[in-house]
Amino acid sequence: MHVTLWVVKGGRGGIREERFRARSVIGIGWGEVGDLSQYPDRDALRAAYRGSHPERPEGHVNTQAAQLWAFGHRMQIGDPVVVPFLGQPVIAIGEITGPYRWAPDGDPDMPHVREVTWHVTDLPRVAFDPDLRYSFGGSVTVCSVTRNHAEPRVRAMIDDL
Repeated sequence: MHVTLWVVKGGRGGIREERFRARSVIGIGWGEVGDLSQYPDRDALRAAYRGSHPERPEGHVNTQAAQLWAFGHRMQIGDPVVVPFLGQPVIAIGEITGPYRWAPDGDPDMPHVREVTWHVTDLPRVAFDPDLRYSFGGSVTVCSVTRNHAEPRVRAMIDDL
């Protein structure tokens, strides 16, 4: 069984972070592409994003489509997820417990959601080794971290909580 460690950010300015904690979810924007489960493959999703953003460069379109595809199709129930809180010295660690859901009637800035069970929502950043902190600090909203045995190391941290 292949398990991936996911990093999900709370949006521009961390606008979704408190809702992540309070509602036991992770979620992303990009509502203009609609329900991610309607796309049979990443190319179809990329084309839909391109249609909504014809002015964007190809690299941007590919990056956004990759994040959307990961959130809607690659994440699996049981995968660990970390949320580094913007402007706070803490990181949340949880486990994805629900399938992808399209919830456009919920928060308009968070129509794509997944349920999460949080193991801890305020673990100090310094509890993570520098290489992991660096991996969590990328500029994208959704990414996987596979290098340096990140997933088993974070699972070991969960076991020690």
